[in-house]
Amino acid sequence: MRVIKFRGKRKDNGEWVVGYYVFDERDKEPRIITNTQYSTGTHFSSDLAHRVIPETVGIFSNRIDRNGK
Repeated sequence: MRVIKFRGKRKDNGEWVVGYYVFDERDKEPRIITNTQYSTGTHFSSDLAHRVIPETVGIFSNRIDRNGK
């Protein structure tokens, strides 16, 4: 099974995070969920769903280019 993950830069500190992309309808913010351990039902902890800068979101391929980036 192929798992598609996304990456994006966090709004609060600029660090890259990798995980699952969601769009939070409550605050109209894109988020990356870094851990899929749900607390209860379909809810997840906001500590695991980081707000990200929309322009930085993309599919994470886990590959490096010829420059090592």
